[in-house]
Amino acid sequence: MESLLIKHKFSTGERTLYPGELYICDDKVKQTIHKAFNEYAKQTGKVGIFKSIEFFNIDSIFKKLNKDSDVKNLLIMRYGGAGDIMALSSIIDYFDVNTHFVTQKKYFPVFDWFETKPKLYDVSDRLFTNFKRSDAFTRFNDWYRFHVEGIIEKGHKRNWFELFFEFIEEPNPGIEFCRPQLRTKRINNNESNIQRLSNEKPSLLICNKATAMMRTCYASDIIKCLPNSIKEKYTIFVHESNLAKDEIIKDAILIGNTNLETYLLDLFDSDMVISVDTGALHFREGIEKPAIGLYNSFTTDSRTKYYKHTKSFDLISDCELQPCFIHEKLKIKHCPMGEAGMYAAPCFDMNKNKTLEKQLTKIFNEELD
Repeated sequence: MESLLIKHKFSTGERTLYPGELYICDDKVKQTIHKAFNEYAKQTGKVGIFKSIEFFNIDSIFKKLNKDSDVKNLLIMRYGGAGDIMALSSIIDYFDVNTHFVTQKKYFPVFDWFETKPKLYDVSDRLFTNFKRSDAFTRFNDWYRFHVEGIIEKGHKRNWFELFFEFIEEPNPGIEFCRPQLRTKRINNNESNIQRLSNEKPSLLICNKATAMMRTCYASDIIKCLPNSIKEKYTIFVHESNLAKDEIIKDAILIGNTNLETYLLDLFDSDMVISVDTGALHFREGIEKPAIGLYNSFTTDSRTKYYKHTKSFDLISDCELQPCFIHEKLKIKHCPMGEAGMYAAPCFDMNKNKTLEKQLTKIFNEELD
């Protein structure tokens, strides 16, 4: 993990940096810094600004982590998303030490639900102050780093929890550590959308959109397959403000844009959840409440193999690439069997996948009551 150490005080115009401050620095950040420094040098003529910083690999000061390590401080870095971070609650609880977690600030509300809340660092802000390479090995002699960002990306077709514990050479972590470890009681009294909009009926929340179109399903397709008895029993909500063009939603209440904190409260307050998004499944499993997970481009084994409170199902199609495991961070931004701008991949579109309606109807008839 490359880092950036400030050697001499200087200002970029937006902020002042001080000697001994240490920042996480991936390739993107490094390019941004070089660009900012070059612009600053052009404007001020201070070409010596690069002498004020030093790049080096911070991993050299941390020890190799395994299940028997004498850990007192554990450093984990994960840029996102929310579901990835929730899964890592199992590692935090497994070690039960002082954990330091580096991520994007927008994900901080997720940690309020952790059984063991780590110390949080914004990935764009300083990690350490008064840092000196000369005394780093003494200062951080009981620090270990968990290299999770590499684990997930390289082994994305395998179950995440198996990968986590394989990395620390733990063959038998216990079934409880193969699921998210979250608080099962409501964390505050803030009102959720479910509370605000519900009536006397139980609530069913549909999360039909994931972070990528490859895993997004039409909300109307899901609603269409719900048994009439379920539509009568539940007040149905759809957590989606950006529906497909010309899509008409019947028998459901749309929840508009909301922040992450309220979204998690909505998931907590719902009596039942149907989701294509693994983050919602991780959360429901962690709080020990039921949910139905629908998978197409990923597999249930890779994400929810050991879950006992939620049930997940692989939806099949005649696509030769399925399951493709295509992620939005790859160069492929949309399903290769579809077209750019599509709302959902063909395998998750009832008009394209002619067996999707039958599969969903069977799942909902058998699993919802």
